[in-house]
Amino acid sequence: MGTPVVGVAIGLMFTYLIMALIVSSINETIAGVFQWRGTYLLKGIGVLLSVTSDTAFSWSNLGEWASAHFSRAMPRLPTHLAQSADAQKLRDVLNHPLLKGNPAGLPSYVPARDFSTALLDTLRDGSASPVFSQVEKTISTLPDGDIKRILTAFVQDAGGDLDKLRARIETWFNDAMDRLSGIYKRNSQAFLLLLGLLAAIVINVDSVHLATSLWSQPDARAKIVAQAQSQLSKPEDALKDLNNLPLPIGRASGASFFGEPSGQHSGWCGWNWWTILGWLITAVAVSLGAPFWFGLLQNIMNLRNAGPPPGKDGSTTPAP
Repeated sequence: MGTPVVGVAIGLMFTYLIMALIVSSINETIAGVFQWRGTYLLKGIGVLLSVTSDTAFSWSNLGEWASAHFSRAMPRLPTHLAQSADAQKLRDVLNHPLLKGNPAGLPSYVPARDFSTALLDTLRDGSASPVFSQVEKTISTLPDGDIKRILTAFVQDAGGDLDKLRARIETWFNDAMDRLSGIYKRNSQAFLLLLGLLAAIVINVDSVHLATSLWSQPDARAKIVAQAQSQLSKPEDALKDLNNLPLPIGRASGASFFGEPSGQHSGWCGWNWWTILGWLITAVAVSLGAPFWFGLLQNIMNLRNAGPPPGKDGSTTPAP
């Protein structure tokens, strides 16, 4: 397993792992500063409580998307809730203390139990009737739309049993949160791809140049493989020593952004299509995430360290 191909593969994977750690850290910092999880949660609950039909989880235009992702201001209530006088009860669900975060931020997670309690509490009319009857009556007064049809179906299935109604609402909420989590992950991966491309260009991590350099430089390849093996348990330690790793990344001292490839480093020239391809490959690889590359690198290392299989007579067969 000690072939040049394996060495090049380990060098690439180790580089992608380091880059993914850097980009993921930046991504999580941005997501935390702009409260992306809370923003998605608020919008997701707003979609659940929509009084219109076929409300989708999306932003109407690029400006609204940018404001939702890069504004520190507290998000406004979804339009379909904020402008409907008949949906006051549903607007109040979003303002319920159980669904609020701290005064300066949004909640990043809401338990299904809290959501069902907030919804049922909001749907009560304050009369002396049983809670189930109050909720049923309030639902019947909601404007026609998806939420009314859904809650009406839940009420009919519950057959007067408040605990059964609560459980059905919690299941509905959990299923919606699973879908929302998928949307968040897809959007986060798309942003990782963008950040990965930016990082690849700024740090100049050209996969094409990296692969050809590791192939043609056995000493550098051996050092990278040894470094990857020694730091596999704590790959974040490699970040501290990134400049000292024998990786053909970065750019030569004094080189201009539009300079041609030379020496150890690849070019920064927009006319060099191989460089652009190398950046794109790096961006796609980084978007797969650090856990992916850590697991793959660990498996390759384990296979490499296992050595060649013994022959029928007990001797060791040569590695391919």
